[in-house]
Amino acid sequence: MKNKPFSLIKFLESVFWVFLGVFSVLLFFRPVETGDIWWHLKIGEYIFQKGMVPLIDPFPFTDEKSVWVLTQWLGSLTYYTVYHFTGLIGLKLCRLFIFGVTIFMFVRYALKRVPSIVVIFLTLLLTLTLSNRPYLRP
Repeated sequence: MKNKPFSLIKFLESVFWVFLGVFSVLLFFRPVETGDIWWHLKIGEYIFQKGMVPLIDPFPFTDEKSVWVLTQWLGSLTYYTVYHFTGLIGLKLCRLFIFGVTIFMFVRYALKRVPSIVVIFLTLLLTLTLSNRPYLRP
């Protein structure tokens, strides 16, 4: 059995991928924002309980009933289901999973087409760009 010679470049690449994994967890495993997610959770709860997507806005801010087309029903239902069974920690893990899979798919695709040093730079750039928009929105 032959030992492979030590490669500093391969070692540094491995260190970078570990660093990027830890960095990504720290960036994307953050508190759930207090904006739209609560509205999406409430609509998801409505769909979960009634078994249908509402055709009229169930939560109008006026007394006027209006026809409503909910284009984000699947995302709202998915987030509510995660929240229902796992709470806020589950939503944080869900966000981490979504962004982690996005970065992983990019890396897998890019490594087949460009040199690894370029992929490292682009992956870091992608991660930093995504970290500015880690909102749970369908």
